Amino acid sequence: MKVTKFELFFVAHRWLFLKIETDEGISGWGEPVLEGKALTVATAVDELMDHVIGKDPFQIERHWQRMKKGSFYRGGAIMDSAISGIDQALWDIKGKALGVPVYQLLGFMAMLVELVEKMDIPTIQSPKILKRSWLMLILN
Repeated sequence: MKVTKFELFFVAHRWLFLKIETDEGISGWGEPVLEGKALTVATAVDELMDHVIGKDPFQIERHWQRMKKGSFYRGGAIMDSAISGIDQALWDIKGKALGVPVYQLLGFMAMLVELVEKMDIPTIQSPKILKRSWLMLILN
């Protein structure tokens, strides 16, 4: 799978959305914006996508390293916002391609289960059952 193109969508001069497409017809969405600086961030996205077009969208960390640390000047809020939106769109593509929610790819579920298991929730029922029920409530 390769990244083939991208498109930017401006909304009300304040927001910016990014759509990245692949040669397999899978697209991912990200929000590369710093409020009030949508045009500036769009320019940064346009320049940074040179690191991604034609490449494997699954190599997310590699793309991040090239975009963030691949030049002498590492940027600031504008560059970080642009990289963040590209990163989000690539994770979206990976999740769709693998058929799983992005939070599972990032390990969120395991972290949340561990957190809930450590909570001290008084109950008549088994604490594990109640905690898992509470967890399902949060995720739905």
